[in-house]
Amino acid sequence: MLEGSEHEFPLVAKLGFRSDRPFEMSLEVMAGPGEHICWIFARDLLLHGRHRPCGDGDVHIRPRRTPGGGRVWIRLSSGTGRCALSVESEDVDDWCRRMTTLVPSGSEGDHFDLDEQLRPFLA
Repeated sequence: MLEGSEHEFPLVAKLGFRSDRPFEMSLEVMAGPGEHICWIFARDLLLHGRHRPCGDGDVHIRPRRTPGGGRVWIRLSSGTGRCALSVESEDVDDWCRRMTTLVPSGSEGDHFDLDEQLRPFLA
């Protein structure tokens, strides 16, 4: 849900994670027909932000408890604008479980090939 003082409406967003890039995740927001914005940020930001406020710079994440459950707020900003998204806590917890099943916290280095990542820059 895109949230704000003037406009609130549901929107489509897609989370992404690749085990060969275990320190990051993506959030792609479908802003309109054929228009999308993709943010890439540290996966730890979402893992920790669902329990306590986290973030510096362009991405901030914090939990918000409500009588009917809870939501996780994701605030995104850039030079061209900013927005606040909220997602049901249950959905975020499920996503985090699946992500940490693929790459458990603390084992990211076992899935990351630094030499392969540097190869294009050193060629």
